[in-house]
Amino acid sequence: MLLRTALLAALAALAPMSTAHVPQRQNVPCGPGLTACPVFDYSGGPRWKGHYECVAVHTDIESCGGCLSEEHGRDCTAIENVDEVRCKRGLCVVQTCAEGYVPDKLNRNCEPASSFEQFVLEY
Repeated sequence: MLLRTALLAALAALAPMSTAHVPQRQNVPCGPGLTACPVFDYSGGPRWKGHYECVAVHTDIESCGGCLSEEHGRDCTAIENVDEVRCKRGLCVVQTCAEGYVPDKLNRNCEPASSFEQFVLEY
């Protein structure tokens, strides 16, 4: 039981900061089409820095679909084996993948190319 408690405490320390520690967005001056995302300092553990940044979450390649600091959206550049990617309407769209990989059917991730796809890619 003691080990379980220690493990849970360690996992909680590693988890991103809960948005409950961030005040509601009131009077954050973001323009049309922009979302106010809280900015955190992760050196020494997640800590809200007391301000927001305005992000175009429908097109921003690193905060596609929402504020990553609030565990929403996706960093399209972090997709494994991606070569070219963009954010369109809040969704990552994989255009090309690293050698030996192809976009999946929804163009959301890269998957290993089949031997036929690999043959077609080479010629």
